[in-house]
Amino acid sequence: MNAKAKRSLFLIFALVAVYVMQQLGWLSGVINYIGALPFWVVLVMVGILVSFWQYLKHANDDEEEDEQWIEQEGAIYIRRMEAERERRGKKTGTD
Repeated sequence: MNAKAKRSLFLIFALVAVYVMQQLGWLSGVINYIGALPFWVVLVMVGILVSFWQYLKHANDDEEEDEQWIEQEGAIYIRRMEAERERRGKKTGTD
C-alpha cells in the first residue's frame, strides 16, 4: 500500500472517529474543555502535535540516509580488507 492510500485511509478513519464522537456528545465536551484553557496552553498543545507530526514525517527519511551511509562505509571497509589481504598474500608469497 502506497503512502497516498495510507493517508487517505487515515483521513477517513479520523473523520469517522470525529463523527462518532459528535454523535455520542463527546466532541462538545472536548471543545468546551479546550475553550476553557488559556490561549497559550492551546498553542503549546498545537505545537507539540505539529512537532510530533513532523517527526513522523521525516523519521523514514533519516533511516534511509543512515542505511545508505552504513552501506557506503561497509563497502569501503571491505575494499580495505581485500587490499590488506592482497598485500599480505604478496608479502608471504615472495618470502
